[in-house]
Amino acid sequence: MFRNDLVSQKGLYRTGLAATAIFCTILTIVGVQTFFSVAAGQGNTSSQIFNGFTPIRLILNLSYLVSLVVYLVWLTQKTTNLSRFSEVIQVSAPFLLLATLAHPVSSDSYLYLHYGWMVLQGVNPYLEVANSLPSAMSPYFSWTDQTSTYGPLAMGLFMLSAVGILAHPLVAVYLLKLFCLLFHGINGFLIWRLLGQSANRSKLTLAYLVNPAIVSAFIADVHVDVFLCSSILLMLGCLHYYRYTWAVLAAFAGFLTKTLPVIWIPLLLSFLLVRRRWKELGVAIGSILLVGLFLSQSILPDRSAWSGLLNPSTAELTARSFHHILVIGLEKFVGITPEQRSAIVQGLKLAGYSIFFGAYFVCLGNLFFSHRYTEDELTRDIGWTALILLVFATPWLMPWYSSILFPIALLLTVKAPRFTVAALIFGLSPTLIYGTGSGQNLLGMATAFLSVVPASLAILFGEQLFPYSGLAAPTRTPEPVNVMAGKSTL
Repeated sequence: MFRNDLVSQKGLYRTGLAATAIFCTILTIVGVQTFFSVAAGQGNTSSQIFNGFTPIRLILNLSYLVSLVVYLVWLTQKTTNLSRFSEVIQVSAPFLLLATLAHPVSSDSYLYLHYGWMVLQGVNPYLEVANSLPSAMSPYFSWTDQTSTYGPLAMGLFMLSAVGILAHPLVAVYLLKLFCLLFHGINGFLIWRLLGQSANRSKLTLAYLVNPAIVSAFIADVHVDVFLCSSILLMLGCLHYYRYTWAVLAAFAGFLTKTLPVIWIPLLLSFLLVRRRWKELGVAIGSILLVGLFLSQSILPDRSAWSGLLNPSTAELTARSFHHILVIGLEKFVGITPEQRSAIVQGLKLAGYSIFFGAYFVCLGNLFFSHRYTEDELTRDIGWTALILLVFATPWLMPWYSSILFPIALLLTVKAPRFTVAALIFGLSPTLIYGTGSGQNLLGMATAFLSVVPASLAILFGEQLFPYSGLAAPTRTPEPVNVMAGKSTL
């Protein structure tokens, strides 16, 4: 039986690697072709390839689906435990190398580098819109009339990568990809250490490092969320070791990377309040205020600069969400005016926000009124609030947004199985149809349906699916290991 398992694993590994190679090769060919066609003034060829149904998009999706199926089958199997993190890296290295070589299709990497170049040229990207300063990256992105929506910590990495523009724009792109690869590896190491003596330690770490959706979003396509994951894992690690002040500051660091962690800061501060950790509470609040004051006197000097971090340009846009399904449905099948459609969509937005705030207040209620609210439960509620916000209350939902939930889910496989499965499904299902998913057509509706409906069902019934996920604790373990509570030694 053991030999058969090994043969099966080798077959899965080779199949997954072959599918990943095809996927990354197509990304590279299309991406490089697009780069030089735009440079020659011939237009963006990737938009023609990834909008609607095309043969290349079909091959790309099939290769991704194969890698996804292999990944899911692997999750259901017993695997040989690896005793060292270096062995985990050796297994995942071919996948990560292929993703690093792949050229990003999304234009976000060019936008990141452009903002970094603005800083290098002495222009504040939080006060000046992107097209206020031309750069070698300007022809390659479309969000030209907005200020930066990414925090100062992310901006520092953009600036370091933008130095490569002096050599060639592609040098800067791949320098940024190397930063993404480095932080992805660091995130895997943090998961490895936080899992401690968990029976599935090596499998859960690999489940993060070679996850097709994460590898595609973080490394192949280059998104800032990989840096956000680092702050999340640091936050969870600080909770794990009872470093509560540092946990709050790690969440604030996440906010200074990308906005989402701001929703967790009230939970963390309330946790300190309930625990009567007055000193940690005071130091955390004081530190946030001091950093905020410093930023207000430097790169974020006014309200518009701070509000720009909320990405106001997407306020009236929809993609891959229930709102997007409704917009397309009303436009295609219901004969009403644009004003009436807008009013209906605004009603859905209000309902989505109501669901989110309702869930948030339930979490706060548990925190304040539970006799013993633990770090595990706080970690669980941090995950649930983000999941519900993204699924039900985010009109503009890109497939990589869900990636931040994977680290939380992998650390809670024993304590919160329903969240684990819901986060896994939500992380994988939006990528089933590769592309932005913002089209106002039936393909766009199908993409939006796959993005949010499976996740919604998993939120309701995910715990029943957990035994089949391959992440449940093995039966040979006498009792589940609490990986997020109790002091450990490093």
